Amino acid sequence: MGKLYNFGWMGLSLFTIVVMLKLNSKVASMARKLSDIKIPDEHVYRTVEGDCVVVLDNTGKNGEWNRAQRGLHNWTEGPLIVMQAEVLLIAFAIGASGFILATLIGMSRILFTVGYSRDTKKRIPGFVLSATLENAAHFLILFLSIKAGFKSGL
Repeated sequence: MGKLYNFGWMGLSLFTIVVMLKLNSKVASMARKLSDIKIPDEHVYRTVEGDCVVVLDNTGKNGEWNRAQRGLHNWTEGPLIVMQAEVLLIAFAIGASGFILATLIGMSRILFTVGYSRDTKKRIPGFVLSATLENAAHFLILFLSIKAGFKSGL
């Protein structure tokens, strides 16, 4: 078997992201239960009186669930895949730092979803923290790539 380098940290980092995503999903599932919306519905809509507009219901338990769903979907619409790859590369390059970053990003995303489910303005602390950590990961990947150099076997 070849060198495994920091595979332990890579594996733990990936596992952490998966667990954090499942916890984030649980936040939305708990809000769904409270709103009494059955599967397969993804959101609750209501009509606005006097207008021919249908909007997401942003009130009461339905609003809490809709916002929790948005928080979960926000993470799974793209950043999650990028973060998995970045955290794995960071863990490969510098070990435990990737695991720590994965944990902090996951926790900040859960904070975002929980805050969002309570009120749209309460999502801001989790959003700012997750954006800061995710941007730190982007720049860390850039730094590590430059530091590693661009040697080619060609």
